[in-house]
Amino acid sequence: MGKLTAQQEKASELNGHLLVTANAGSGKTKVLSGRYIKALLEENVRVNEIAAITFTDKAASELYAKIRKELVELHDATADKSQKVKIDGLIKDLINSNISTIHSFCSGLLREYPVEAGIDPVDGLHGHGGQLADGPPGKEDQDEEDGSEEPRGRSEQRDADTAAAGRAP
Repeated sequence: MGKLTAQQEKASELNGHLLVTANAGSGKTKVLSGRYIKALLEENVRVNEIAAITFTDKAASELYAKIRKELVELHDATADKSQKVKIDGLIKDLINSNISTIHSFCSGLLREYPVEAGIDPVDGLHGHGGQLADGPPGKEDQDEEDGSEEPRGRSEQRDADTAAAGRAP
């Protein structure tokens, strides 16, 4: 994972929930991916038990890609057969991860628990003038720093992961 600063090292500790705010290029993705992998491998937390929430699709895509890449590297580097099997399972389970934007995460909760949220299960938020989609229709996701359109690499990687797991995307 590379050398961490003292602050990054502290943020990497698994001692509860964590909110990380920092400037672009400060190592947030490195810290969060390391923390995520540490939870999976050292604490035996399952992929679907972790919520990694970001503000942009680009950040979510980068975090997903970094975690996947690091797991693949760990898999290839280990000689321990049982560890290889465990890591292989984690790589396959990443398609079920909760690595998303805050909007996508909240929309998913509202879709899963509409009654508890006081939303009509049939009409969703649409019957109340709101949007249950991941964002306003027709509005392209924008990179918060340069205004460029977000990459769609994560969904493509998920499709590839899903296909590799033998399920239709």
